[in-house]
Amino acid sequence: MNFGNLLQRGLMLCATFFISSLSADDVSHMPFFMIPDAPYASDFNLPDETGKIWSLSTSKGKVVVVNFWATWCLPCRKELPSMRMLAETLDSENFQLLAINVGEDLLDIQSFIGKFDPPLDFPVLLDKNMRVVSEWGVRGVPTTYIIDKKGRLIEIAEGEVDFAQKKMVQKLNRFIVDDSQD
Repeated sequence: MNFGNLLQRGLMLCATFFISSLSADDVSHMPFFMIPDAPYASDFNLPDETGKIWSLSTSKGKVVVVNFWATWCLPCRKELPSMRMLAETLDSENFQLLAINVGEDLLDIQSFIGKFDPPLDFPVLLDKNMRVVSEWGVRGVPTTYIIDKKGRLIEIAEGEVDFAQKKMVQKLNRFIVDDSQD
């Protein structure tokens, strides 16, 4: 066995050990990444579970978190309570949280969100035909975008996020008080 093969096997063994040592908690706090050039978010008109139509453009001037999720997605289920806590924590005059369900039936969504105690107190929107999912290039759920006050997509997280984390609240508060976005 030559040195190159030995080195390659050693690196593979180290990589395998590292990956297997990751706990579920490490994976559940996926970081946000900046979106290059901060493109403007595509507007949408989607109904919530009560039939009210929501448009992203009505939130201009606010920092907006848009989360794509599904009832069958375990990480999505785990992050919804922390989303509720985030919505309660931040000033609603300057912040909006929108949870967009991807392609599921209204009755299934209503049944699912009706089980939360305390109830979810942010809009749960329905993208039944997955038009917004396609327009926004969502590759999987959960996927979360942060949109600045000007309506630009500035950060993305693909995977579970703990929205109640102190760092998350601080990050969003920095975006909210950033006067350069007004």
